[in-house]
Formats: sequence, C-alpha cells, structure tokens
Amino acid sequence: MEIKDGLNSKARILDASIELFTKNGFSATLIEDIAKKAKANKALIYYYFNSKEGILDYMVQELLKTASFLAVSFIRENIVKLIKSSKLEVKNDQYIFKDKATKNEYMRQIKEYHEKLYNFAMENRIIIRILLHESCSKTRTRNDLFKLLSLIERDDENPIFRALTNEDNTINYSDDVVLFKLFFSYIPLIYFTVYYDDYKKATGATDEQARKSFLQSFQTVPFHWYND
Repeated sequence: MEIKDGLNSKARILDASIELFTKNGFSATLIEDIAKKAKANKALIYYYFNSKEGILDYMVQELLKTASFLAVSFIRENIVKLIKSSKLEVKNDQYIFKDKATKNEYMRQIKEYHEKLYNFAMENRIIIRILLHESCSKTRTRNDLFKLLSLIERDDENPIFRALTNEDNTINYSDDVVLFKLFFSYIPLIYFTVYYDDYKKATGATDEQARKSFLQSFQTVPFHWYND
C-alpha cells in the first residue's frame, strides 16, 4: 500500500482516537468510529497501528520514550558527572555528596528536572486521563499505568537503570525505592494532571499558582536518601 501524506494521516488518526477515547471511553470506541472521525479508511488505520489496541500502545510507548529520555538526560548530565568527579557516592540507596555545595547544586538541578516532568505531563494530560480512566474501568482490558514500572525496573533493558549502573554497578534500588518512585512520585503527578482543571475550578488557583503549589509538594523527597 502506498501511503501519501503519511504524517498527516497518522496524526489525524491519533487526534481522532484521543477525542473519541476521551468522549466515549476506549472500550466503547470502534475502529469504524476512528476511521470516520479521522476521514481515513480502516485499512489505513491497520497499516499504521494493526488494531485499536495498537493505537493506545503507540500513545503509551511515546509517553514512556519521552519520560525515559528526560530521566536518562538528567542522570547523564548530573548523577554520572558527579560520580565521575568523585563528588557523589551511592550506598544502600543513599546519595552521599562530597560537600554541601555539591548537594545544593544537585537539588537545584533535580528541581529543574521535576519542572520538565511537570511540563511534559501537562502537555500530555488528555492521554494520561484516557489511561487512568481505562485503568479504573470495571470493564478494563488493560492497565497501562503500571507500564510506568518499566521506568524503574532493575533491569538492563531499562535505559534509566542502565544509565546509572553503567557508571557505578553498585547502584541497585531497593524495593522501598521502587515503591516510593511509583506511588509517591509518578502516580501523584498523574493524578494531578488528570484532575488539574477540577482543582483550579475548586480552588480558584491560576495556572502559575497550581504549578507552584504542586512542584513544592512534588519536590519533597525522603531526605534520608541524601546525606547532610
């Protein structure tokens, strides 16, 4: 099959899918509905995505790919550099800094990283809403939110874990750290983006006020992981 104007066709299919998944739910949306909304035939949808599940898989993988890129970039530009310069050592999940100035600079950098994560999540909050709705549905056929675990798995297939252990193979997150990162880091960010509009309506907060309040809470870390 020769595909003309492929990028536009694919984008139309994704946009139509997002709109219909949001309005009707993933389970209730049919390929025929997507094709009609996108003004594309079903064969074109199957060419790009194989199935309706394939469309959602693509959305999830794009989210994970970007989240992974942000994390790996932060690790290489900050943690790896500090380890190489002997300004940081990681022992039993604790980050031990050479001096207070190094720790302060690291905390400044991690705040910038959190801001990037926040911006990324807000830009994709419609897709995140779809994933959360599907994960909570009584008729759910999948739970894509737990694919977030792939970002914190202690596995060489995980680029984030590999970026850390390639530099220092003594780093090995404990089960406590994995649980914390999932339920007290990623999940709160997900829920905030999903209920962002409702939160602003209920509190009267501006975009900047909501952003500032969330980041102040999000940047609260278990300080026993960092030496004084």
